[in-house]
Amino acid sequence: MPRSSQRSLESRVMKAPVKLVLATALLLVLGACASLPPSPAKTVAFTVNVRAYGARGNGKHDDTAAFQRAMNAVAEHGGGVVHVARGTYRVTNLTIRDRVSIAGEGAARTWLRGRVTAGSKMTIRRVRIGARHLAFHLTRGATDSLFDHVTFVGGGPMSSDDDQGVIRLAGGRGASFITFRSCTIGANSADGNGVSIVDSGWSGATYHDISWQDCHFLGSPRMTFECIEYLDGRHTQTTGYYNIDLRDCLFEPSGSQTISYGGKGSFSGRSTISGCTIKGAGWNSAYPWGQGVEFNGVVGMQFTGNTVDRCRGSMINHQGYAGTTTANVFSGNTFDGTTSHISAAPTATTTCITYINVTGSRFDDNLVKSNAGGQLVYLSGSSGNTFSGDTLVDPRAQADAHQCIWVANTSSNNTFDGATFQSPVKYGTACFVSGSDRNTVTDSTFVSFGQKAVSAATGLTVVLSGNIYR
Repeated sequence: MPRSSQRSLESRVMKAPVKLVLATALLLVLGACASLPPSPAKTVAFTVNVRAYGARGNGKHDDTAAFQRAMNAVAEHGGGVVHVARGTYRVTNLTIRDRVSIAGEGAARTWLRGRVTAGSKMTIRRVRIGARHLAFHLTRGATDSLFDHVTFVGGGPMSSDDDQGVIRLAGGRGASFITFRSCTIGANSADGNGVSIVDSGWSGATYHDISWQDCHFLGSPRMTFECIEYLDGRHTQTTGYYNIDLRDCLFEPSGSQTISYGGKGSFSGRSTISGCTIKGAGWNSAYPWGQGVEFNGVVGMQFTGNTVDRCRGSMINHQGYAGTTTANVFSGNTFDGTTSHISAAPTATTTCITYINVTGSRFDDNLVKSNAGGQLVYLSGSSGNTFSGDTLVDPRAQADAHQCIWVANTSSNNTFDGATFQSPVKYGTACFVSGSDRNTVTDSTFVSFGQKAVSAATGLTVVLSGNIYR
């Protein structure tokens, strides 16, 4: 046999088993695929177009009835979506039904202009909601709803009660498990708040597990975000709001206070503010306040990883009740009084971080620096608090500088550990006065530029251990 024919025969013989193996493997794979359950088909929510039910979206015609007809059609199918094409839809008093979602074409294109109230188990996306002097509401007991890329506008004066916020969660209602994600909360169109939450303190009317995530808050004339406990006088207080969270949000400068949480005793609080940027507060002289953040009588708060810029008032105003352990935590924040976004400035007696009647809170690993106002940290009537790993810096010249810490009015048993205090002020970078006894400063560094590091009034004991003086 010719050598070439022999090689050809050998090649065919060698390749035949390979083809057989491949064919067998292919049959096995096909068999396995045949035995797998079919992939579930993607379910598409039942969707209607509001224009098919008579809505015009021209900003003049009242489209409330058309929305109602569209929502009824969706509700008959057990839920779904009302699609809202671009346009301005004037509504007079629209309540979005439970399990009915709204989908627009972007907040700059789709506007539900008027009074809007939303219920439970829904998603509202890509729309603008509201109108001048009107607030957005949730139905009583609303739960499990998402607002995604929604712009809220409007809001009324404080005298209007139910409309005093752009978003108004009023007393006596309650809601839970509501998420605002990537939303914009506009500035109040009158003298009221951006978000206004009032918890009534009883189980049938409390707010909890409501979060604002990656939202942009424009600065309202009064408070940008206010959450308070206010008893109605008819019910005994049994609870308080909790998990009212702000995460990764941007706050433009507010007229009065940017963020305020208020409570009664040990009932309210237990909420988180994390990763937010607060660009100051206090441009509106009509209000006497000007704080960046206020915790007034709340407990269990977590304030972590935020940045607060210069305010007309304190950057933190922290107040408690006598006999109540607040257990609030401030950790890893930057309080930057050298950066200002408003023309109003703090007075020489305005302190940056203010504690009044606070017991049992922590202030850890924060940076506080300021070239305006008074002392960096001020304690009055506050005891049993811990400050750890903080850096407090006053970069001003000696004639204008203030103390890093000023402990007054029987503030006792507070601990300052592992801190850095830097100020050229005379009479002590850290001062203890007015009966503030038995405070401790350990393992800290004082950069006092040749001035006195610690000053204590006659008869007071300050325990100093392991500190470095420069």
